[in-house]
Amino acid sequence: MVWSAKATLVKPEAGVVGQVSGDCGALVEAFGVVAELQHRLSELGGSRAGLVEVLERVVEVMGVEKASVMLWDERLGGLVVKLVHGLEDMGLQDAINAGVHVCRVFEVGQGLAGRVYESGVPQMVSEIDGDGRFLEPRGWTRSIVCLPLVWRGKVRGVLNVSNRRAGIFGRRDVMVASVLAGLVALGLDRVELYQMAMTDALTGVCARRRFQKRLDDELRRSARFGRPVSLVLLDIDHFKGINDTYGHQVGDAVLKEVSRVLQENLREKIDLVGRLGGDEFGLLLPETDARGARVVAERLLERVRQVVVWCQGRAVKVTLSMGVATCSEEARTQAVLVERADEALYGAKRQGRDGVVCWGQSRPGLVLVKPREGVGEVAGRAVPVVRESGSTASGSWSSLQAPGMLT
Repeated sequence: MVWSAKATLVKPEAGVVGQVSGDCGALVEAFGVVAELQHRLSELGGSRAGLVEVLERVVEVMGVEKASVMLWDERLGGLVVKLVHGLEDMGLQDAINAGVHVCRVFEVGQGLAGRVYESGVPQMVSEIDGDGRFLEPRGWTRSIVCLPLVWRGKVRGVLNVSNRRAGIFGRRDVMVASVLAGLVALGLDRVELYQMAMTDALTGVCARRRFQKRLDDELRRSARFGRPVSLVLLDIDHFKGINDTYGHQVGDAVLKEVSRVLQENLREKIDLVGRLGGDEFGLLLPETDARGARVVAERLLERVRQVVVWCQGRAVKVTLSMGVATCSEEARTQAVLVERADEALYGAKRQGRDGVVCWGQSRPGLVLVKPREGVGEVAGRAVPVVRESGSTASGSWSSLQAPGMLT
């Protein structure tokens, strides 16, 4: 007897085929958007503008009304909205995206975002009313998908996509959102790397390259709108002696304390502190004329005099030498403004350090002493600047006039 066997093909239900086909189509579209936006992120480098564009596309591709990125903020100790797209209040949206408005802080495990951040697992809510994962359900949001943002092997925040209609999200939406969340995480990683490159690792102030770029931007704005901008260059007096006497660990502590004092006594989001190399710092003061810059410099000088770093029971006192220059018709370029501030800094050192000198615009080549309060006998005295051939008071800006050498 010959046995024969017939293979039976079980035909899946049409709904299952359609579901799989729909899932694949949605993922193909999502990966296409990822490829497009990866190219755009490469063009924009580590900019917030690139991430804002990504959020706009997330909203468009998913057909939702709002998307936001919440990141862990070490200073605030919680999750905070850093980027958002889809708010009805455009002024508030711009303020959040610019980093000048701080929203509510969520702790680990608090609310839906805090739970996703803690677990690393995406969560979807079809109707937030009565859902215990929400602290204070309010506003127009009715449904939401919250996904972890992971880069370099660690959850750094969450991506939220939401809508004012309930029950609109399904499994496919979570799949697509997960793909897009990976792109957002990639963009955030690039921003973080960019900020690391643009921030001095020891002191937390901006690095030289970022400072120079911002100075260029402010000088262009000054030329266009006729607004003042001033530059202060400063050195820590006898810093090499501090390192040699007390060690580099104490020297680092001095650099950190000086940086802290400078940052705490300048206008947040307006003025800029940069470490330009070694113990040299720069202060960029937009909307500040020569008189105002002198006041700022003298105030900072007095604040830094109060800094004390202790080493084995010995107090290490700190003073600064500061040179001030303000843009003018003759000083509209970065090279000229830096040269004048550098000359003024050299003049402060020649005066015995621990002081402020402003470049005298009325007589090129001279600096005009602007004494501290109570030292009126030297007010208005012009001091010739004698500079060594090919050198500056501080060498870290010497390559400034060669754009190809900027680092």
